[in-house]
Amino acid sequence: MFVSMMVMGLTSLTTKSKKLQCGAFLALLLLGTSCSSKKKKAASPALREGTEQYSKARKKEERHVVYGPTSSPTLKGFENKTLEYGLHGETATALYAVDFDNDGFTDLVTLPQHYSVPRFFKFNSKEKKFERLNYNPFPEIVRGSFLSFADFNRDGFLDVLVGTLNQKTELSKYPLRLFKGKKFKAKVRYTEEQTRLPAGIVPNSSVAVFDFDLDGWLDLYQANWYNVRERKPKAVPDRLYKGKTFQFKDYSVLLEGEHEYKKSFKLYPNARPSFGVSPCDINQDGFPDLLIANSSGFENKLWMNRSDRINKTRKFRDFAKVSGVASDIEGDHDPLGGGNSFYLNCADYNNDGIFDLALGELFHSYDPETRDRSSILTGSTFSFPPKFIRTEYHMDDGTGSWSQGDRRATWFDYNRDGLLDLIIDNTGFPPKSRLILFKQESNHAFSDVSEAYAINSLNPSGTIVMDVNRDGRMDFITGQTSIRNSQIKGKIYLYENTHAFDGNRSIRFHLIGQRSNRAAIGSSLVLKTKNFTSKQFVSLQEGGLPSQNESGVFFGLGKNNRLDTLKVRWPLLSKKGFPIEKTYYLSKYKFKEHLELTLCESGKIIPGKVKSCRN
Repeated sequence: MFVSMMVMGLTSLTTKSKKLQCGAFLALLLLGTSCSSKKKKAASPALREGTEQYSKARKKEERHVVYGPTSSPTLKGFENKTLEYGLHGETATALYAVDFDNDGFTDLVTLPQHYSVPRFFKFNSKEKKFERLNYNPFPEIVRGSFLSFADFNRDGFLDVLVGTLNQKTELSKYPLRLFKGKKFKAKVRYTEEQTRLPAGIVPNSSVAVFDFDLDGWLDLYQANWYNVRERKPKAVPDRLYKGKTFQFKDYSVLLEGEHEYKKSFKLYPNARPSFGVSPCDINQDGFPDLLIANSSGFENKLWMNRSDRINKTRKFRDFAKVSGVASDIEGDHDPLGGGNSFYLNCADYNNDGIFDLALGELFHSYDPETRDRSSILTGSTFSFPPKFIRTEYHMDDGTGSWSQGDRRATWFDYNRDGLLDLIIDNTGFPPKSRLILFKQESNHAFSDVSEAYAINSLNPSGTIVMDVNRDGRMDFITGQTSIRNSQIKGKIYLYENTHAFDGNRSIRFHLIGQRSNRAAIGSSLVLKTKNFTSKQFVSLQEGGLPSQNESGVFFGLGKNNRLDTLKVRWPLLSKKGFPIEKTYYLSKYKFKEHLELTLCESGKIIPGKVKSCRN
């Protein structure tokens, strides 16, 4: 059975340009090693970035650049509705699908540039379009590199964290800032809270909002990148904060070895340039672990949230090396043999009950073979520590002058067949870096269908998924940036999902925590149906300088599939010291195409989407 599960788990990825060929496929599968198509193509030195020949080649290409999709659709399923939803002429590098005014409808917040003032767009349910607020919800002009919307004080209204990368491009340097949200005289207002976070300026690339000890209050993991204020840039150690409402205490001592300091070298030897952080319960014990994507060849980290019985607390220990998350086998013995990683996102894409990972990398055609490439890491065991089988892919167009920059990704089931698909922001290197949509086939292989759907826009940024028109089909919104090509006019694309249901059904769950955090961040859901069992983890954000998808957990069901039960492991400890589990019986619910249910921590089920479990 174990071998058959692995066979189902390993993917064979198909890109637009080529299908990867893996020698000795079954042998590699059984050995648990990486399956990769690394055949070195020697790039001409003249085509390396920075050379005169490279610049001339780029300018020649740019004269013929198609900024939007490269062709007309050959498959029907997505329609550009940017104008209809009121977003024509807007720009975004990051997007946040959040109900900031607490009216029950998902609104939109954007960061127009990589460091800029947020723009707030309220969704007008009558006109069915987004309308920009004519006032500033903040008490002053607030700029940020990324935002995180969450209910820290459990009052039912979203608060907002504002993070700043604090590099040379950020003229004003700030620590992580937290603003309390409320509604006053029909307007959204944010007031800054004194959070007791360190006042020092750090290169904050991302924040994980989660509850690491399951006490019901949201905690923070602060991922930090390079400190460029010194002559030689140095990696800054990450930090862990235990929270209660808006007050936080530094618990970084629980990150084993992270803050070890060498006075003779004036550095933290275990610190790495962290760019992305994603929580996930990898070993499914109910306590959230952390996936850290590191850059500049440094190995990634997998912080496993373990019990420290001696000190009667939790402790995070790095298991990335033994699990296969740190780097691929080609760079295993090189201290800088990893990748330029942007994200590590978890999902059980093949429905085998084990969490898998999507890994995004920056890779140039002239990079050494030891440099990691974007991959699917398929979970291969239920035992501890976790193990992953790595399948790498790349968008080699055969010219020897391409670059791939997979900066953001989201798992979602766009066609409701019960198999998770993957949308990726491959960006930053025009004219070849374009949006990717990997469709998962029935044999768990992935095919790039972005060109066929005519959604492969140039330099995508901050892509999010949400059901804009509430029809039970997940739409998506993506920005477009002018990185490395000033001729590109930044814009937003809103693609409405128009796939025919064609017998496929879907269900969406809205979780309300009562003693746990209100959005149930950190919950694990296991949906059992007649045809398969599917698992998902509730997280707020993933990756570096993150966007934020719409809340709610969406499952595609496919055809002729009867619901059975949903088991939810809530992010809260019972009196016996174990995470609370509730089973919700669903077989009585009959529906034709799509169903929405609200789940309460108490075990109560409420039809539709509601604000409170008191209904």
